[in-house]
Amino acid sequence: MLRPELLRIINILTGSSTPIAIYLSAKFFFKKPIPLILSLIVLFLDIFIIYDVHILKTSLGIFFITWGFVFYLYLYSLKSKNLIFPVILGIFFALASLIYINFLPVVLGLIIYLFVKNKKFAIISLIPVIITISLTALRNYIISKDFVMVSAIGGIHFYIGNSKYATGGYQSIPGIRASAFGHYFDGRNVAEKEIGKKLKPSQVNKFWMKKALNDIISYPKRWLLLEIKKLFLTFHNYDIPNNINKNYLKSKVPLLKLSTTFGIITFLGLSGFIFSIRKKDFLPVHIFFVAYLLTVLLFFVTDRYRLPLFLPLILYTGILFETISQKNLKAKILSIFAMMFFALWVFWPINYSQNYSQIILEEKYSSKLCEIRKKEKNTQNPKKLSYLYLQEAYLYLNLKGYEQALFLTDKAIKLNPHNIQAKQINRFCYKIIFNLF
Repeated sequence: MLRPELLRIINILTGSSTPIAIYLSAKFFFKKPIPLILSLIVLFLDIFIIYDVHILKTSLGIFFITWGFVFYLYLYSLKSKNLIFPVILGIFFALASLIYINFLPVVLGLIIYLFVKNKKFAIISLIPVIITISLTALRNYIISKDFVMVSAIGGIHFYIGNSKYATGGYQSIPGIRASAFGHYFDGRNVAEKEIGKKLKPSQVNKFWMKKALNDIISYPKRWLLLEIKKLFLTFHNYDIPNNINKNYLKSKVPLLKLSTTFGIITFLGLSGFIFSIRKKDFLPVHIFFVAYLLTVLLFFVTDRYRLPLFLPLILYTGILFETISQKNLKAKILSIFAMMFFALWVFWPINYSQNYSQIILEEKYSSKLCEIRKKEKNTQNPKKLSYLYLQEAYLYLNLKGYEQALFLTDKAIKLNPHNIQAKQINRFCYKIIFNLF
């Protein structure tokens, strides 16, 4: 197991390479200085800066997506006939699909289109993807004795995004905790109680898929309005928190307030998209954009899930800059009107507190968590550190983050085996998580 410090360094290195990948991708479509401008915009994107310094897989997923796309453009443009390129492309896209499961339709769409240009490259690229997905499915079968291709919680995620409780963003479901553990264990328990028998992971997936489809069919008008709302949220400036509450961090770090937001890239990118429709060389970008957007609309919107859309949007931004720099007065006027329209959409004021009460609760505790974690970094005494982990665990209990509380109390007990309170909370969380009450 890699140490947290090493994981953070890897995240920073991979995340820092993203602007370089954008520069190389943009060079396929634009002349100087547009590629450099686009890479600088991405360099200061707030959500990248924040995710890069945290121990999460998000930056790594974006690394595989952006650099995989660079190799794809080399193959698509036939600028390289080196067989190592389609191998690397396949490996990068396969790994990206394990981190961003909904990226798989984009991979298939791009490889199918590559097949039209060069069958040999397309087949070689597809082989690592097939091997990776097959190994994942085999691992799932060994563990659960059931065939699950990639994820055992895809069904409940589909339900979260399309049920009668859905709000467009992430919305907790009654009886199911808002975490991966909750989605898996609580989702299975609820399904088994309703069906009246033990279910395999694939059967649980089908249960939630069917339940969501029943809600969609029963209330088609409500679902259509929900999809329109998801489209609105996907391109809005507000980042609905997923793993990290970026909005709270930006309120506490003044320099982050000067950074680029996803909304800025969105409003510029959508404006440029209008002028890119007729550009044949942009077809791979369109495939990426449409395929990934559809996966977001099928499920729900959060900052992390919509993040890969920055890649086609930043390239569409290059089209906008190119259009504005032309001498064509009509094109300039149209671009101004497009920017005005999308600015109204992206920056339209909206109150999220009614639908995202959990986010408000998390913001309430964020400052306390930051204070405790600062003390943890400056504490060497095992007993004091054990106490601080216990205090942090208490905060996660209030947020119903039982898995994190269990993890923290485990650490607290290892540092101080006589920490009775930590042992009590540890047992309580264990029973909650594994439904032992």
